[in-house]
Amino acid sequence: MLLNIQEKVIQNGSSYSNWLQLMSLFDGDYHEITISDKNAFTKIKEINQHSIPNKLIAGSTNKSMIPLMEGRFNKNETLIYICVDGACKLPVSSTQKALNQLKIEY
Repeated sequence: MLLNIQEKVIQNGSSYSNWLQLMSLFDGDYHEITISDKNAFTKIKEINQHSIPNKLIAGSTNKSMIPLMEGRFNKNETLIYICVDGACKLPVSSTQKALNQLKIEY
């Protein structure tokens, strides 16, 4: 559907703002962010204070069998995993380091 209206969007962008927003979602990287430990939800709130388009964020306060969270729980420290288009970076323990991996200014 986006390809069908591409020419009209270029000619009259203001009339197609919702389509432009949808188009922009396909333009950037897709981020998967997982956080595990007792502080997971606090860290999620900190990360959600920043605009990160195309993200899926998940958290768990204990061991989880959900595929996105499987094998990522560490009871001794909070770990934040940043994956971009299926490739994961090394886990970090602070939201600032996670935002740096995402190249988000904080």
